[in-house]
Amino acid sequence: MRLYALGVYLWGKSDSMAWFAITASAALGIGAGFLWTAQGAMIMSYATEDRKGLYGSTFWIIFNAGGLAGGLLTFALNFSSDNDSVSAASYFMFIGVMVVGALLSLVLLVSPSKVIRDDGKPIVFEESPGPIFELKSVFMLFANKNMLLLIPLIIQSNWFYTYEFGGFNGLLFNARTRGFNSAMYWGAQMVGAKLIGWFLDSKGMTRSRRAVVALIGVTVINSAQWVWAISMAFAWEGGYDRDNKPGDGDNKPLVDIADGGRFFLPFGLFVVMGLCDSMVQNYAYWLMGALANGPDECARYAGFYKGVQSFGAMIAWIIDAKETMYRTQLIICVVLSLVFVPPTLLVASWITDSNVVSEAGEIEYSEEAEAKEAGVYMADPQFAPTGQFAGQFDAAPAAQPYMMPATTPTDGAQAQPQYYQ
Repeated sequence: MRLYALGVYLWGKSDSMAWFAITASAALGIGAGFLWTAQGAMIMSYATEDRKGLYGSTFWIIFNAGGLAGGLLTFALNFSSDNDSVSAASYFMFIGVMVVGALLSLVLLVSPSKVIRDDGKPIVFEESPGPIFELKSVFMLFANKNMLLLIPLIIQSNWFYTYEFGGFNGLLFNARTRGFNSAMYWGAQMVGAKLIGWFLDSKGMTRSRRAVVALIGVTVINSAQWVWAISMAFAWEGGYDRDNKPGDGDNKPLVDIADGGRFFLPFGLFVVMGLCDSMVQNYAYWLMGALANGPDECARYAGFYKGVQSFGAMIAWIIDAKETMYRTQLIICVVLSLVFVPPTLLVASWITDSNVVSEAGEIEYSEEAEAKEAGVYMADPQFAPTGQFAGQFDAAPAAQPYMMPATTPTDGAQAQPQYYQ
């Protein structure tokens, strides 16, 4: 990231440095893939089933605190500037902050082997047979019904950045105002993450119902955001696009934070965009976390998520690089925001209240799975023995880790129960 920021700065000074910026951006993409996959595995597997929303939102708040600080720094460093580009000090300030952050991570990050979950269980990653096995495991998720249905949601979750930062914030506002807007955008993400995380962990509804209700809420807020964006793009000050933007010809100048009412309407929309972004992405992480508990499976889900998401973002940036009109890009964003809802609703409706992954890879209800580990037979109450047999099957013999009666005594039958393992 430090090299990328330096590369962009040098490229702005001389076109001959384009190779450096492009090479650094490729390296950044590879490193980000590793980083985000590890992050996704951590927040999904470290959390117990009733706190996955909390862990996801807590990460998102910490993560976006960096964006909030960065935006405020950009605003402060360019406050007295009337230029359309940020100052050199902004680039080097970011480079310094990122270096400090990287060093702090070496000190503060705890090894997964030392992490104990809230339920008292350690985090255990199985030893991997190798990178080829892991790649095959991730690609096999393309045959996973749930993950296939979530692809539209995953692609949409990063697609809109190109439009929001290029076709909106970058198009309408001057440099210092863009910095302030970005700070508020990331601040709104912190609020949105907290709200959606709190709801997804709330009690009083089954987990499947929370998944469905949360999706409906996210869809309503997201749709309202895009209706607002369409009205701005086509009607605000006569409409705007790549070939008709503030500052061109007889148009009004770029929007400044001191413009009063002219500033607040597009600024408000950009803040809502940040709110929606955090809700969509935190919902996606929670949904995947509700499908898996094991660290290894969570890591593969996170890798699949980030790979597909980055593919979508790449396509969005290619479309932008072709100088596609921003209104066209906006319409694509709107379509994607609607397309992901039906398949995601199916997955949400299939979520179970609780699941634990057994060694056989089967999903089981947590109480039964814990009973297996403890060697206790947990009979269904409707089949519980009565009379002279009451209490006879409270626990299975220690030699048999998980045993259930194949038959139950009926009407005073004296036959001894048979067990299977």
